[in-house]
Amino acid sequence: MRPRGRGTILFLEKPRPRQFRRRPPLKADSLGCGSEHHATMDILYLQSPTGDVALAPSCLLVALDETGHEELADPQYPVFGLGGCACLVQDYDALIRSPWVALKATCFGSPTEPIHAAGLRPSPEQAAAIGAFFRSKPFARIAALLTDRTALAVPLTKYEVTALTLTNRLREIAQHIPFTSLAFVFEGSDRTSALVERAFSTLEVRVGRPDGVRNIPLHFFWGGKALAEPALEVADFIMHAAGGAVRAHRAHHTPFLDRRDFRAVFGDLPEHLVSFLLVNDISLARRKGAT
Repeated sequence: MRPRGRGTILFLEKPRPRQFRRRPPLKADSLGCGSEHHATMDILYLQSPTGDVALAPSCLLVALDETGHEELADPQYPVFGLGGCACLVQDYDALIRSPWVALKATCFGSPTEPIHAAGLRPSPEQAAAIGAFFRSKPFARIAALLTDRTALAVPLTKYEVTALTLTNRLREIAQHIPFTSLAFVFEGSDRTSALVERAFSTLEVRVGRPDGVRNIPLHFFWGGKALAEPALEVADFIMHAAGGAVRAHRAHHTPFLDRRDFRAVFGDLPEHLVSFLLVNDISLARRKGAT
């Protein structure tokens, strides 16, 4: 039985190590959200149909979302990207979960109702509050994107190129974080679940220790926007800002930081917490650190 009053709950499924299992249908109203919050979390509990999964305080939690279509199928939005937010489990409640829930309760009328960046028309006060959240909370943000103008002279799909670039962005961020395991939370999508599995299930992460180089344990989970988990909602807002900035840059050569939402998400933090890259061609994706 899960101890009460420690950590929080994400509404996800437990997979096999370094592999994925197909998601059974989940009902939002059959799952509950932990009601107690702490400045430092001892354990993060991930709730699944097969039982709770406990992640240690030193686990690096990475919530990922996408923007656009992986085959650039929308001519009005010829952009695709992957990215999101990351922090240690011990900091998740203080940096992301509690502040985001409080923001929703204060500015949007409900701490539990899902909100999505796409289609949201915030008032000036709501926009200011969202911007203040992203500027003031020192969690990591990563994003990798491409457009219909990206040159892909390699035998990889657009999704695979984006995923490869994203993992390089994560490695850049992770070298500044003392973590002992890594947990990915992907937004559930029937359209892209197989692409996620193919791109990420063979991922390996190694870190140097005093006694040598070791593989880091990896965990993979699915979630969904309808369940209103803050990590995935924050990832959604990050990718909405990144995608909008790339679209404007492609169409009008608008500098990324000229967009207020992009500047709030990516521009007002120490460099070690931010890694953003627009792929112009695959060789750039492997050489450059950020754009």
